[in-house]
Amino acid sequence: MIFAVPVKKLNGKWVVSNSFGKAKIFAVINNEKIDFLKLDAKNGKEVIDLLIKHNVDAIITSHIGLGAFKYLKEKDIKAFFIEKFTFIEDLIGSLKEGKLEEFKYDNYHKNCKCVS
Repeated sequence: MIFAVPVKKLNGKWVVSNSFGKAKIFAVINNEKIDFLKLDAKNGKEVIDLLIKHNVDAIITSHIGLGAFKYLKEKDIKAFFIEKFTFIEDLIGSLKEGKLEEFKYDNYHKNCKCVS
């Protein structure tokens, strides 16, 4: 499975961004190999369409808008939750250990933490 994660640099280290649709850089993870992809998209749906062109099967994010979340489901792309500002190395560990929780429509706002 190929995963895409919105990322940014924080104190010189790659971390999970707190943005999805406006993120400009995504880490694409394929069998623990990480490539960085620069995107020029205006919203979550455009990001998703660009990620599909790069064969992404799932996204890992700390937050995603409801429209983009529904669009992921239409495109049959899985979405997993991770806390914002998680270091990429820690995310890889969680991924290997199967500790990521899948976003679900009924727990969308509980997981995205956008209301806390």
